[in-house]
Amino acid sequence: MRLRILIPFMLVLSAVVCGCKGVEGKVGLKREAVSYSEEILDVKQPLQLDLAGDLCNIEVYSWDRDQVKFEIIKRIRGIEEAEALQRRLKDFYVAVAQEGNKVVFKSEYKGAIKNPADRRMDLKVFVPRGGVDSVDIKLETGRIKFHDDIKSRLNAQVKMASTEINRFEGVINFNADMGDLRIAGGKIYNGSDISINTGNIQIKAEFENGGIYCFQTKMGNIDLSLPDGSPVSFENVGATEVNDFTSGDYKTKVKLLSGLGKISVRKY
Repeated sequence: MRLRILIPFMLVLSAVVCGCKGVEGKVGLKREAVSYSEEILDVKQPLQLDLAGDLCNIEVYSWDRDQVKFEIIKRIRGIEEAEALQRRLKDFYVAVAQEGNKVVFKSEYKGAIKNPADRRMDLKVFVPRGGVDSVDIKLETGRIKFHDDIKSRLNAQVKMASTEINRFEGVINFNADMGDLRIAGGKIYNGSDISINTGNIQIKAEFENGGIYCFQTKMGNIDLSLPDGSPVSFENVGATEVNDFTSGDYKTKVKLLSGLGKISVRKY
């Protein structure tokens, strides 16, 4: 039986709120206050995007505009009356800054709260299609999802968050304490490095000819899928469950390390 690392993540409730307003409703024995706001910035390409948050679900989309749009939903739950919950929404700190090609978004909850699950921010980011040079993400807890294809340099540092990328082309440097990483397609460039303490790595992509790569997890599985006939040399450290590629001394070198889990390398 293959080892699967299950990581508890907070269930994400999707909401669409029109305008800039607050709403309140009952959630079990607790009430919930919600506010919606948005920021739209005209940007120059190639864009450098910097996102940082403490507890946030981040979704990134591409669109055919030379603009960056942030859709921000803040949520607070508690046993207080509606007006008190609405006031606590102001404890969310949000800052958006722009300098030349660089756009920075920061969020943090500065209020006192007993249960971290009682507050959350959902952030949707729309970026110019094909015009993003780099994306830097620092996230403590939450979820990251790239819905559309992205060609960029991606640097991510997370404490506890799952990350899902539809199709990626570029260099990825990813470091996580806890959380799964999944890349569903694309091409990973030379110099990419992925390191996770607890979590699974699942990648289906091409590698750059002559590239050097290192993917490792201390507790989790590594599932790697490459095009059939890819000239890649693998160095596997850990229990290898399957490797569809014959060994050889190729210029493209991939090191896979799994401390507690299984390594699988398949062709497609």
